[in-house]
Amino acid sequence: MKIQITNNSPIPAVHIIGCVGSFGNEYMEICFDEEWKDLKKHVVFYPHNEMASPILLKYKQKPIRIPDEMFLQEGLCRYVVIGESKKRRLISRTGFMSTISVPETYILEKSPAISKIKKGGGLK
Repeated sequence: MKIQITNNSPIPAVHIIGCVGSFGNEYMEICFDEEWKDLKKHVVFYPHNEMASPILLKYKQKPIRIPDEMFLQEGLCRYVVIGESKKRRLISRTGFMSTISVPETYILEKSPAISKIKKGGGLK
């Protein structure tokens, strides 16, 4: 997923990141406008569960893996980007990530691996 931070706003504001239960496959790449130049950047992820602790990751100008906790349930989760130097701090507006749920009937009917198991072939 590619995000542009312009005037402190993430574009797109909402992004579908994948299906519930998936993890390890989605990365976030961020492009910044000039206002963010020379700032050390971090992304704070807020999982669906409001009781869960926020996850802080350093952004080093290369894509970062979206934390697994963001895929635990269907719906919107949030993130913000923070840029800091000794003299100033910028905080982006909140961006949203949506995880979706795929109906089990789709998985059972469309997955080649599941179809093979149902026919008695097993996984090899």
